Amino acid sequence: MMTEIMKKIQRRRMYNGRKPNRVAIQRPREQEKEEIIFEDKLICLKRGTPMTAILTTHALLLNSTCLKLEDILSVSCVFDCFELTIHSYVTFETRWVPALFGIPRRRYSCLNFMAQNREKLAEWKNALAKQGCYINCVPGFLGIKGSTSGTVDSVSGIALKPRKSFLVILNPRSGRGHARKIYYNEVEPIFKLAGFSCKVVETNGPRHAQALVSSFNFDAYPDGIICVGGDGIVNEVLNGLHSREDEKSRAIAVGIIPAGSDNSLVWTVFGISDPVRAALAIIKCSA
Repeated sequence: MMTEIMKKIQRRRMYNGRKPNRVAIQRPREQEKEEIIFEDKLICLKRGTPMTAILTTHALLLNSTCLKLEDILSVSCVFDCFELTIHSYVTFETRWVPALFGIPRRRYSCLNFMAQNREKLAEWKNALAKQGCYINCVPGFLGIKGSTSGTVDSVSGIALKPRKSFLVILNPRSGRGHARKIYYNEVEPIFKLAGFSCKVVETNGPRHAQALVSSFNFDAYPDGIICVGGDGIVNEVLNGLHSREDEKSRAIAVGIIPAGSDNSLVWTVFGISDPVRAALAIIKCSA
């Protein structure tokens, strides 16, 4: 009896004799319905066992494994041996750092499969190409000329995802001299998997990047500029674009790979300090 009385007194003190404000309950937004695009049997080359593979509008389901389409970088097809290779960067958790203080970490994953025949492999290629995946095919099969820009499959008539062309400005002195190693060991393999064609230019002194951007012809690399370094290289590139008077410089995209000692700009604006996550963000934004 005394406990009930004490509870009533605490409630009165909490609300001071007034009723609590009602909180408006927001209805969850309707999620897009997940549709099945293609379904077939694939043979896992690692285990040598067949499995049911289902491609939906959001993910690729492989028995009990769910691979999100946003994590897939590219798909390699070898029509001579019916081989299908999926390159992706998936999130993972370590024992000591569960999610890098709330930020998920990513690592490279490669899955090798074999289709039943060449026609089934072509169907998988067409289904993945419709979902926006970059397709890298071996030249000379099914009318495919390789992973060049504007390539169209003569069998299905589906236009493959074109290659992107970027100008990469790298400051080799950033990050105590580790910027070159970060780009060529961690970032460049990701760009190659995504089908990026990059021209790398290394700066040789102060304001070299500003002078380069102010007079560079962007017709050969119309998709944007990627800065590899710290805050200084980004500042020079933006000043070089601001000094130009043509309209193309106003619409050019600028990406940042944090490879400096501070990287406060990219962390403040995008919340990214890892070069791998920055490279994946550039790929997704340019898709």
